Amino acid sequence: MSGWILRPALWSAAALALPGTATALPETVPPAPARNAFEHVEPPDPASADLTVVGGLWSLRPGKTGTAYISVANGGPAEARNPVLTVALPKQLSASDTSGCRQAASSLTPQGTTTITCRWRRIKPVDHRLVPLKLKAARLRKSDAPLSRPKVTLQVTSETPELLEKDNQDSFTVRIRPLLPDPPKPPPSKADQETLPPQIDPAEEPNP
Repeated sequence: MSGWILRPALWSAAALALPGTATALPETVPPAPARNAFEHVEPPDPASADLTVVGGLWSLRPGKTGTAYISVANGGPAEARNPVLTVALPKQLSASDTSGCRQAASSLTPQGTTTITCRWRRIKPVDHRLVPLKLKAARLRKSDAPLSRPKVTLQVTSETPELLEKDNQDSFTVRIRPLLPDPPKPPPSKADQETLPPQIDPAEEPNP
């Protein structure tokens, strides 16, 4: 033991001084929140409901039908009185079966939107309604590609005050594929050929 002196305190201090060997602890610990920090948060109104609507249908073949499932749920705490679901279909889609919901086609708008309305007397808290709609896609061709992804919009309302209104609306896009080929263009008629300007052979053009 002669000639050797152990200094554990100095060795620990040197290890802390080396980069990457130790992590410095904060000097002070943040105080715990006071008991009255959350007293300003008010509980939800027991007389209000929280309706949400979601739905979807990924794709449809031209001229074929598919089922879009739409769910309306009530998160409570109160029941939703006389809830109404409104589904707006663009002109590329039509409903062959509305599961008992009312369907009305709007011929006043150039978009040709079809509106489907579902009504119930009530939806109890932590309960839902599932509406399967059988939709049919129009026969679209390749030249109709900009119209091949129609959007369906959903909205639900009721007579009960809402806790959060932003989840009362939803939408989904239906992909119509494959697109049908465009019909071949007919050859120009004799009358059309007579109205066409005369074609000049480049070999017969005069030199400048």
